Amino acid sequence: MTRPYAYTPFYCEENVWHLGAADIRPALDKKVVFISNPLRQCLMWGQRAARPGQPVQWDYHVILLARAPTEWQVWDLDSIWGLPVSVTEYISRSFVTTRPQLMPYLPMFQVLAATTYREIFSSDRSHMRTKTGQWLKPPPPWPAIIRPDQPHFRYLTEMRPTAVSTLMDLATFRVTFGAGGEF
Repeated sequence: MTRPYAYTPFYCEENVWHLGAADIRPALDKKVVFISNPLRQCLMWGQRAARPGQPVQWDYHVILLARAPTEWQVWDLDSIWGLPVSVTEYISRSFVTTRPQLMPYLPMFQVLAATTYREIFSSDRSHMRTKTGQWLKPPPPWPAIIRPDQPHFRYLTEMRPTAVSTLMDLATFRVTFGAGGEF
C-alpha cells in the first residue's frame, strides 16, 4: 500500500513527527499521543506488524490525533483500520478491555501538542540498534532528527508526567477524545 506520508515501519515516532507537519484537512488541532504502560508491554489489535486477528505487543506506539469539526480522529500509519478513524472506533477495535487477564497490558497515553512535539523531538535512532550496532529494523531513508539541546524522545514513553504532556489512562483518554470529548 502506498502512503502519501513519510513512512517507515517500526519508526512510528518519526513517522508521526513528519505527519505532524502534514496538511491534514479539515484538522483544527493536532496532538501526538505516545501509547505504552509501566510494563512497556501494550497489546494492540489491528496493527500491520501483527498476525491477522492477533495483537502485537509494543513497548510503545505513537499516533497522531486530528480534531475535525465534529470529532477527534486517529491517524495511525501502522493500523489496518484506515485513515483517519474516529477515536471511539480506534479504541474499541485496538484495545481489548473485557478480559481480566489482559488488564496489565492496557494502555496509558502521553498526549502533547503536535507543534510542541515537532519542536522537541530528537532521536539518534540508538534504540533501534543491537549492542553490536546492527539495525533491529531498517532505518528510514531520511536523516535522523537530532537536536543536541533536547533529550532523546524515549522519556515520553516512560508513562510519567512531564512538563510538555498530559498523562491519561484509557478511561480518561476515551472521555477526553471520544465522541463529544473536548481537550
